[in-house]
Amino acid sequence: MVMLLLLLAPLATALAPVFELHAALDAPVIDRALARAHAQPGGPNSGFEGGLYFKTSDGRYHLFPSECMLDRPKVPWDIHMESHDWSSHDGVSNWTRGELIYNNSGQIDGSDRRGSIWAPMPIWDESAEHWNLFYVGYTCDPGQVNGAIYRLVSQTPGPGGVAGPYPHDNATIILDLEGVGGPSALWEGSTKDQGDDSFYPWQLVNGTWVGFFGVHDKTGDTGDNSTRTWKVGLVVADTLAGPWRRLNSLNPAEYIETPEGIENPIVTQTSDGKYFVAVYDALMPDQIGGSNDVVGISTSADGIHFSKAQYVHLNATASGCGKSVRTPQGLVPEPTKCKGCYSMLYTGHGASTTSSDSGSESYKNVCWVLLRNINEQ
Repeated sequence: MVMLLLLLAPLATALAPVFELHAALDAPVIDRALARAHAQPGGPNSGFEGGLYFKTSDGRYHLFPSECMLDRPKVPWDIHMESHDWSSHDGVSNWTRGELIYNNSGQIDGSDRRGSIWAPMPIWDESAEHWNLFYVGYTCDPGQVNGAIYRLVSQTPGPGGVAGPYPHDNATIILDLEGVGGPSALWEGSTKDQGDDSFYPWQLVNGTWVGFFGVHDKTGDTGDNSTRTWKVGLVVADTLAGPWRRLNSLNPAEYIETPEGIENPIVTQTSDGKYFVAVYDALMPDQIGGSNDVVGISTSADGIHFSKAQYVHLNATASGCGKSVRTPQGLVPEPTKCKGCYSMLYTGHGASTTSSDSGSESYKNVCWVLLRNINEQ
């Protein structure tokens, strides 16, 4: 019965969302100076990328980012990662680093299934009254391969348990390329590729849970299905705990953006409850080259069938994130600011750089914008 409901075409009853930039700041909300002030000594020497920006029921804003440490000899910037619960009273000012969420091993000899951990996504489970944490774990040999999606449950019950703790040993794999979640498809690549590289779940009106998962076929070893681009697909579950199952009849979601693909989609329901909105890193060639400052957006009336991408320019150069926009970290509805408005954090390369024996990497700041859906009544 669930599968039948998912495959029915949606009947739109309102104008589909169309987004525009409504407001932006002239400086990052989290930059190298603030990060180091909260992490003496050191801090994420290569900045931030990915993770989730969200608002809890007590009105406080949170960010669980991927923190790129770049603090070990001969270990690349994307291997040793940490994440903390950053929070702010208004999403703009006074961001403060709180509890440690994880600190991965950074092993690059293939010995740790979670040698590098990325894309932390805390999700509230109303039925179980616990926060769940999903993230990507990579084997590093020496680079990231065979990514899998892990689920952890906060040991502190209730809404106040957002910061965990999330014990490392209590994680379970809910999706991988080795059979968890059902047989993987050729377009997902092989275990020699990066594998699963993102995951974000949301709940439909009928109670079903749906999620986007992303993969990167970086070796090009899967014949006619090789693209060496980033693609996403859908999975479904009756509960947030799973088991999760691939929706192979709808995968991959190339209709959103092709041929380059998208990365790290995060889905939010509009304030009026009429649409689901996915915001993501739009991997167009000119953006990868650092000459564009757009974020990709796709919308859905039923939470399953998403539209072709629309793009919003973020004025990122003026904000300190404009050398190259990287990863949107989610939308937060802001109905008190204006009709159809949503705040968004995103990461982007700033002007400063960090050099190490593994190369030079420009620092990735966190910036804030306010987007507006002009069709929201």
